[in-house]
Amino acid sequence: MGKVELRSDIKNKFSGISKPIGGKWWGLGDFGVNSICSDNSHLYLAGYRYVSSPIDYICRVEKRRLFDAYLLDYGEYNPIVSGDVETLYSVRIDGSGVYLGGLIRESIGSAYKAIIQKRNLNNLSEILWTWTSYLAGTNREIFELYLDSNYVYGVGSQPFNTIRVKLQKSNGNQIWFFNDGGTQTYGSDGKDFLYGFKHLSGIRSIEKINLSTGAKTDHSYEGGTDQFIKGMILGDYAYIAGYGSLDGKGRLSKIRLSDMVEIWNKKMDYFSDQADQGLNCQTDGQYVYYHGRGGAVQHCYWQKYDMNGNLILSKEHEQNGNGGYAFHLRNEFLYNYISVAGARKLERRDKNFNLV
Repeated sequence: MGKVELRSDIKNKFSGISKPIGGKWWGLGDFGVNSICSDNSHLYLAGYRYVSSPIDYICRVEKRRLFDAYLLDYGEYNPIVSGDVETLYSVRIDGSGVYLGGLIRESIGSAYKAIIQKRNLNNLSEILWTWTSYLAGTNREIFELYLDSNYVYGVGSQPFNTIRVKLQKSNGNQIWFFNDGGTQTYGSDGKDFLYGFKHLSGIRSIEKINLSTGAKTDHSYEGGTDQFIKGMILGDYAYIAGYGSLDGKGRLSKIRLSDMVEIWNKKMDYFSDQADQGLNCQTDGQYVYYHGRGGAVQHCYWQKYDMNGNLILSKEHEQNGNGGYAFHLRNEFLYNYISVAGARKLERRDKNFNLV
């Protein structure tokens, strides 16, 4: 890792476009985004930088100005010089640093390591600590990170198992680690529990995990054949996007966590007789915003529901195949918009999905 370059050097060195195109969206060059978060002044984007020759995927995090997406800083991590896929799936921030989760490979032919890394908030090239988890012959990865005042929690997977870990934020020391059951898990943080959304043997489930010990308190919810992809928790409710394993149609579910009762479940049929899937969902407490993709050319689309599950509006992305995976909802006064990234592009939209 080199030192942080001047902004002019950053602008010239990378193909990421620093100024808005028509005030609507920003090109990110060879940067593919998997996760977004923000503070009052900045966006933090995490994913990979693609290199075409020789083909390589390099872990990358960027810091951009909130209102015009100007590139301010970046950091990369590439244990293998070329010829491999390494990426970040999650980024979170607090006042002491930037936390990243993903996967890396440190030698050709070895299994992938799960990685959680903390970097300097004001100097993204400075790595404060790195945690990795490796099991010979088995790929591991971290999909989601959650923070409380003293700890960072990671949720991820390895073949036929899920993994979860708790680390001290100050130094990365491991408090507990588990790998048990399931094929994919995405978690969301409550006050006392971590909730794992997963799909196992054709049955979707939500597991309730004690944050202090890491132990499963119970197998809290089972039902249906939907595949959970991404979710979030607000109050006593989980909102989860995914798809039906049998019909290939997108799904959006609302589940009450106190008694694990499903309040409503929406089956998407946006592309009529063609398959699609829910990539993400967010809620601001007034509406639920759903992000899906499907059809013959993999169109991205958005839907907005009220809290009772009534559809308010649908909107298809203006360009086929674009729209990305990362989806970030801002609710602060004067910052009431959605950031969407992926497909090497960053967009800003209002809550009716119009480019603004």
